Amino acid sequence: MSFRATFLHVIDYFSSKLRDVASYFDDIIIYSDTWDDGLQDLQAAIKRLRVNHLIGKPSKGDIGKDTIVCLCHIVGGGQIKSDDAKAHAMGRLSTPYNNESGSILSGNGGLS
Repeated sequence: MSFRATFLHVIDYFSSKLRDVASYFDDIIIYSDTWDDGLQDLQAAIKRLRVNHLIGKPSKGDIGKDTIVCLCHIVGGGQIKSDDAKAHAMGRLSTPYNNESGSILSGNGGLS
């Protein structure tokens, strides 16, 4: 198993045992209905990080946001909406081609 696959497995395992916690690659999202629930969920996540010898980087995190942008979506308030500005920008990207063969590049981003 590659490092990437192992890391993704660890993050999935980490979030699967917590209430109101989701993960995507190296992002951990804690979503709660109330501020008090959010604080309890955050404490549980931090404790689980410590128990599993994992480190979160506080400078890369946000706490107490009503909405967040994740993968061209705006998430919050019980809703998931498309982030039209980011989706539009992605739609303007050109299709990547392999200059040698002229074929369209595709793949799994090296996650196999």
